[in-house]
Amino acid sequence: MGVIADQLKSELTDPDFSEGYAESFLNAYIASQIKVLRRQRGYNQAELAQRIGTTQTAISRIENVNYSKWSIGTLRKVARALEVRLKVTFEEFGTLPNEVEAFSTVSLERMPRSTDPGLNQNLFEVSNHKTILGNMDRQSCQYQQGGVECAQHDSPNSGQAWLQKGAMLAAITPRQQSVNTHAFN
Repeated sequence: MGVIADQLKSELTDPDFSEGYAESFLNAYIASQIKVLRRQRGYNQAELAQRIGTTQTAISRIENVNYSKWSIGTLRKVARALEVRLKVTFEEFGTLPNEVEAFSTVSLERMPRSTDPGLNQNLFEVSNHKTILGNMDRQSCQYQQGGVECAQHDSPNSGQAWLQKGAMLAAITPRQQSVNTHAFN
């Protein structure tokens, strides 16, 4: 555990502090994840609003970390529009310090159902890395010759670019002149 988590762990023993902090973190987590997922999909607030049948100002409101009046129904609509599932759980307060420490844009990203590595047979593991498309920064992807080329991979030293076109995935390393491709049925 880091310094922040250690400090938070001791402060969470106070019931008033722990309740308030947990509620604030939940609000920030939900608002931030909606914003991260919206951006990961390439939607602006108006586009997400249209997908769930509301206004841009309503999306702006639920993406505000100080907003706490969202409903499960609204969150379900957002989840459907972003092609993810909504999961609501009750947790012990002792898990909060690790969640706070791990809180980042990357930790909030989720793949849409259409490219979910757990559902899509066109995705696979390479060289003991995590599932390829599940870890790419989708903002860095560019369309190239009918495929999607992504210059970054979760492993900072991999130096590989990934190209997906239809049911084919190619891994290209800087030192290779040829392209390793894997086709799927």
